[in-house]
Amino acid sequence: MVASSNTRFIFRLTGIAVALFAVSALPGLGDEAAPEVIFTYSPPTPLTYTETTLTRRTIVAGGAPDISEESTASTRLSLRKEGAGYVISSAPVSHEMKRDGKVVNDAVLDVIQDTRVTYHLDAEGRLKAIDGYAGVLEAAQKVAPKDAKNLLYPLMNEAALVERESVQWNTRIGQLLGQKGKPGSVWIGESAFAMPDGALARYYVITYLDSFVEQDGKKLARLRLLFTNDRDRIRQKLSDFIRADVPVVPEIRYLPAVKGFTIDGSGERLIDPSTMLIYSEKASRNVSWLVKTGKDTQSPVLVQEYRESSVSYATPNANPVKQS
Repeated sequence: MVASSNTRFIFRLTGIAVALFAVSALPGLGDEAAPEVIFTYSPPTPLTYTETTLTRRTIVAGGAPDISEESTASTRLSLRKEGAGYVISSAPVSHEMKRDGKVVNDAVLDVIQDTRVTYHLDAEGRLKAIDGYAGVLEAAQKVAPKDAKNLLYPLMNEAALVERESVQWNTRIGQLLGQKGKPGSVWIGESAFAMPDGALARYYVITYLDSFVEQDGKKLARLRLLFTNDRDRIRQKLSDFIRADVPVVPEIRYLPAVKGFTIDGSGERLIDPSTMLIYSEKASRNVSWLVKTGKDTQSPVLVQEYRESSVSYATPNANPVKQS
């Protein structure tokens, strides 16, 4: 059965990683004599910077024609001290969506893209609260197709959006705060993918400290990322990924299985461990699951996604390293 228009509509709102949990560290795999760094949140303030993200996505769903999307979004962020902690305010600059090569206006996604969000951090850079999403669901429902309004709640209610952004912070920053690392260090965490019905499909995120990049007096850590829900093959996947043998992986708890769900992907992040400022990121992943398309029928959905981001800092001392 071909996926309904409602089902295909909600596919466009998926791709949300929700909740990074416990992190287990593996023994270092690199040079034992290499100096360690401590990942510490200590950015210069005040600081203004712009993050630009390119996303390419192909959605293969239920025998219907594939959907190809390309989006670019630019956001300006301002970081300042507030008491013992920090506040980051985000403001959208621009965004554009192309579907099958043509520029389209997606009113529901525009609501998200145009939302101004404020992040409150403690003195160590750990996320305390997020403001700005209170009216998003209502605004999205006003512009959504009439027969799709109720489908928005699982992904666009305030709690779900706050959880999504909390995950993004914890995945990119929070999980490494206070960690000691050197080339060869590995951390294994857990994350989850938000399904269109709001259910969470859990998977593993492996972070490998590949090397340091020295430029302009900064030591940037090159982190390589691996995404999988296949617990039994973590060691082999990691060995293949870094092209080196991996010691025995410590016991990692099983994650609840979601029938038909798989995720497989990899990425890279360049970050300054002394400030936790990110300079660039890229990641690709394939995510598949089963979606109900009729009373007694299900169809497979596959999302193939590539995403890359770059950051431009207004403060001279925080200018990013240019990649060749």
